[in-house]
Amino acid sequence: MNRQILIVDDDREIRALLQDLFIDSGYRVLQANDGESACVLFSQHCREIDLVTLDLELPGISGVETFHRLKSIHPEIKIVILSGAPRYQDFNPPKVPRVDKPFSADRLLDCIHALVQ
Repeated sequence: MNRQILIVDDDREIRALLQDLFIDSGYRVLQANDGESACVLFSQHCREIDLVTLDLELPGISGVETFHRLKSIHPEIKIVILSGAPRYQDFNPPKVPRVDKPFSADRLLDCIHALVQ
């Protein structure tokens, strides 16, 4: 498969869980713990990154702002919003799947497989 996913989440345990899940499913993984570092990492590796999982509750710049910055770097990047933050429930960009926390691994993987096929 050799697809690469960028995990953007401020929770170290969630990042570790997602990394294990994605690696076990055949993906390569990059991680960022805030929006600013995600944007820097993405700008350096946007050609190799196939998909981003994005938490919306991030320190520094919000996940919403991070979303817009990632899209400005590469408008066609596939993003899965992975968030449980109630204050961002109304942020639902068209054609961007949302998987609410707590999430099921199967539901998340089904969503990702559908996007990167």
